[in-house]
Amino acid sequence: MHENRPMAVAEELESPSLLDSTIFAFDVETTGLDPIEDRIVQIGGAFHNSGARLGPRKSSLINPGVPIPPEVTEIHGITDAMVAGAESFAAVGLRFVDDLRQGPDCEEPVLCGYNAPAFDVPFINAELNRHGIEHRIDPTRVLDPLVFVRWHHRGWRVRNLEAAARRCGFGIERAHSAADDAEAALHVLWSLLEAGLVPLRAEDAFTAQRRLGDLLEEEWRRFGHALYLDRVDGRPRVGFGAHCGVLLADIDREYLRWCLGEMGDLTDEARALIEEAAKRRSEKRGAP
Repeated sequence: MHENRPMAVAEELESPSLLDSTIFAFDVETTGLDPIEDRIVQIGGAFHNSGARLGPRKSSLINPGVPIPPEVTEIHGITDAMVAGAESFAAVGLRFVDDLRQGPDCEEPVLCGYNAPAFDVPFINAELNRHGIEHRIDPTRVLDPLVFVRWHHRGWRVRNLEAAARRCGFGIERAHSAADDAEAALHVLWSLLEAGLVPLRAEDAFTAQRRLGDLLEEEWRRFGHALYLDRVDGRPRVGFGAHCGVLLADIDREYLRWCLGEMGDLTDEARALIEEAAKRRSEKRGAP
């Protein structure tokens, strides 16, 4: 991680800056996508403070008690044989809860995970419930760098963790390894903090995350994946494909016509904007 930080701003804060706070990022690998039916097969995490890792990374394989589908093994590389002798979540979960409550420096950590509120947290909470462990993670108290990436870097064609981490100067050694993904999420968060795209105080960051999440949901309702509005001037930009991030007004007329003819999932508002852009391009070229 970079050592440069906006210290002048941080020093003005009444409460500790996230740049100086203990942060615990976590990630899970699973047997599928349903937290009720599927199970966790690996859980990983990493503590950081002031941009440096605190202690070794956490990583545990877990025997899920059910077969791992071959198509899922192809994604994360974890096989039934690898977890056959592993502990169940009952044992691993208790240690993980201790990490959630206290870091190596004896501070209560701020929690972080890439898309964790939507994916990792429901899986972990389901396993905690399944194994009679009382602790639960509040998804609204987990910083999610993906929300800030989706808002501030909507023009990136690919916004998954591996792509975001590489753009932030951190190469994931093994994507879909829980510990690697957890540490990558920390690097993305740190980069966003340094760029001023995430508020420095935890409470302000959680408030911003909720606000941006609401804005992203509204934007999706209005435009789907086809378009989004520029974060500065509000002009529509293409939201997918090779032209992702390009102003709609700068797109070739033939491509706009292709969108209108071939994209059956356009929302009414997106279709109207594309039709208007195609009309303007036609008028500019003097075409019928």
